Amino acid sequence: MSLLSNLSIVIPTFNRQEYAIRAMHYWKNYDVKVLILDGSKDPIKQSVISSIDSNINYYFMPISLMERLYKSTELVKTSYSIMMADDEFFIPSALDSCIKELKKDPEIVSCMGSAISFLFKDKKILTNEIYPDLRNHLVNQETPLERSIYHMSAYTPSSIYSVMRTEIWKKSIRALSYKNFEFYVKSIGEIQFEITSSYLGKYKIINELMWLRSFENEPIRVHVGEASVPIKDFWYKESNKSIRDEIIDAILQSIASEEDNMSHLKQDISQAFDAYIKITQQSFKYRSVEAILPKSIMTLIVRLLRFMKSTEKNSLLSISNITSILYKKGIKVDIDALNEIEKKVLDFHSK
Repeated sequence: MSLLSNLSIVIPTFNRQEYAIRAMHYWKNYDVKVLILDGSKDPIKQSVISSIDSNINYYFMPISLMERLYKSTELVKTSYSIMMADDEFFIPSALDSCIKELKKDPEIVSCMGSAISFLFKDKKILTNEIYPDLRNHLVNQETPLERSIYHMSAYTPSSIYSVMRTEIWKKSIRALSYKNFEFYVKSIGEIQFEITSSYLGKYKIINELMWLRSFENEPIRVHVGEASVPIKDFWYKESNKSIRDEIIDAILQSIASEEDNMSHLKQDISQAFDAYIKITQQSFKYRSVEAILPKSIMTLIVRLLRFMKSTEKNSLLSISNITSILYKKGIKVDIDALNEIEKKVLDFHSK
C-alpha cells in the first residue's frame, strides 16, 4: 500500500459530468481515495458508477457548492486531503512527494508543487507555466500573524489546491463554506481558506510539477447575480460592516480554541485581510474597459490574458517544450505521468 492511500481527493462538480467521469477513470488505478461531490440536477448513470473501482466514491448532492464542501468535511477520513477541479489533474508521484514532506516535518500543514495550465486546441495539448511565484513562496514564519500577513501580502494561491493535513484542511474548508459570502465579494472563499490555513501552520513548496490546471472550460462561479464585487470595493464600506464581521467570524469559528483571546484573534485576521487588500489596489487595470464591454466578453479577455502572459513570448507550448523549460528551472517532472495525462485529454476530446 502506497502513501497515496493516506490521501483523499475531493472533487466538486456541477453540470460537467463528462469531466467528472474522466477524473474517475484517471484516478481509478491509483491507491488514493476520491470523493466526487456532484451538484448536478440528475446523477451520473449507475452503470457508469458501478464500473469504477472502489477507491472512487460518488456522492449525488443537488445542493450548492458551499453546502457540498461543508459536507465533505464529514466524509474525509484519511490523514491528508486535497481539493481538485473536475477538469484538472494532479501528478500522483508529486502528491506522494508532498505527503513525504508532511510526514517529515510536523510544523508543515500544506505542501504544494509547481503548476502548468493546459488547453486543447487544434487537436493538440498546449501548455504554459502558471503561478511561477509558487517556487519562491516560502511561508515558514514562526507566528500565525507573521505567516498570514506575509502570505497575503505576497499572495499566490498555494494552499487551496495543496496536499494538507486533514484536520487543517477541514478547518479551512469550514471557514470557506460556512456561508456563500461570494454573493457579496468575488473569490472571498479562496481568501478565507488561505488566511485560515496560513494562520494554522507553515507551507512548503517542492520543486516538482504537481498541478495541471485546465483551461478547457469557463470557471464555475458560486456567487449569484451582480451584487458580487471585488474585495477592495467592499471591505472598508461602513454599510458592509455586518457582512465583513460575518466573514471574519467564519474564520474565527474554525481556528479559535478555548485559550484564545477572541479580540486579539479577530485583530490578527483583520490584519491578514488588510495585507491582501493592499496588494489588490493596483491589480484591476480594466475598469474603464469593463464599463463598455459586456461582462461575458471581459471574462473571456481576462481569462485569455492570464493564460497567455505566463511566458515572455506569450506562446503556448507543447508538452515536450514545457517539460524542457521546467527542467532548466530545476523542477522535477514525471514524464510518464505527464504523457498519461496528455493521452487521457486527447482521447477525451476525440470522442
